[in-house]
Amino acid sequence: MEKLYTDAEYAALANAAMQEGKIVYKIQGLVDYNVEVYEYEKKIIQVPVYNEQGEVIGYEDKEVDDLTKPIMIEVIDPETGETILVHKHHTEVRQKMAEQIEKQYKGYYICSESNITDGTLNPNFEQEYKERERLKLDSLTLTPADVERALYKAQEMDFEDLKALIVQRIPQVDIKELSIEFRAKDFYRGATASGMRLFDVVGALLGYSTEDMDYLFIHKELP
Repeated sequence: MEKLYTDAEYAALANAAMQEGKIVYKIQGLVDYNVEVYEYEKKIIQVPVYNEQGEVIGYEDKEVDDLTKPIMIEVIDPETGETILVHKHHTEVRQKMAEQIEKQYKGYYICSESNITDGTLNPNFEQEYKERERLKLDSLTLTPADVERALYKAQEMDFEDLKALIVQRIPQVDIKELSIEFRAKDFYRGATASGMRLFDVVGALLGYSTEDMDYLFIHKELP
């Protein structure tokens, strides 16, 4: 199958894709291309007609190009302005099987193998992409000091102040379990306590959105 790219172009696209968190897909399918078709006078020739056994049972007329008789037309030479004769021709759009490359997020296309696709879009891509991004964000970590420092800078609160606020707003919370979580070596963005997503709940109590909590773990500060 014809490849519509060079090895150097593939390497450059792969490098760009890696920088953007994407992959390179090889898309195989029909592509349009232009061809110049030169015109000739027609002639009739006799071609054999075969039966199912491959035997000649007669002949029929078929119109074909007479390659000895090109159709010539007069045109104006754009450089000299003179009238000249040229072989008449026209452009036709045809199709051929070929392989192209494109950078896109993992799961964007349905693949037959590895990164080879016929260009069929994955109807579940948006949901799968959101789930992958959520898992990626939930795996981010900060130290307790990072979190407490950001909390104090934005709200002038430390962990003791925060625990008191949580107990006041959510009295059913297990404060001992929460205290253990606050002493953890690292805080995971997706950490849970008492069956709740810790940072989403804490963020909501302080007026922050889920996106704000993601920002905290990416930038080590609250927006």
